[in-house]
Amino acid sequence: MAYSNIYNHKGTNHKYCSLNIDNKEYIDEFRSRWANMRDRTTNPNNEKYPIYGGRGIKSDEFILFVDFYDCMYQSFIEHVERYGIHNTTLERIDVNLDYTKDNITWATWEEQANNKQDTVYFKVISQDGSEKIEYGIGKYEKEHNLTHNFIYNRVYGIVESDYEGVRYELIGSNRIQNEEAIEK
Repeated sequence: MAYSNIYNHKGTNHKYCSLNIDNKEYIDEFRSRWANMRDRTTNPNNEKYPIYGGRGIKSDEFILFVDFYDCMYQSFIEHVERYGIHNTTLERIDVNLDYTKDNITWATWEEQANNKQDTVYFKVISQDGSEKIEYGIGKYEKEHNLTHNFIYNRVYGIVESDYEGVRYELIGSNRIQNEEAIEK
């Protein structure tokens, strides 16, 4: 009988069923992000499973919606108010680690694009010989008003690496690092 009451939401007052949530304006969108995270890490029939659950990425810390809600809802609302609902995505800080409270945050689509498995690390070597490690080709090109594929063509040897005394060298990518970790 107790199960029946809980199943029918009678006599319950918990966040899991969304009946006791203060700011409900975005709860469906928030729940969708949780459900999508869970599905791509646990459902082999999900088209994104091979790059999430299929390579060992888990979301076990958030099996229950209430756990995800307690950890992430306030920051979700703050991100939505700043960037909009359609520019608020769930991101793993380290793309090779699980969805855990210490490894997830809200990000814009642009930020997401710079934190993918295949995000490239490269070295910029100035005329004076000083070196700087950069992360994300598209991001660097945008920050320096360079045309699309300017850096890509140089770090991958499609055109000469040197340009006006500056040299660009490929270091690796998140995907390369992940493949090396799997081989060990």
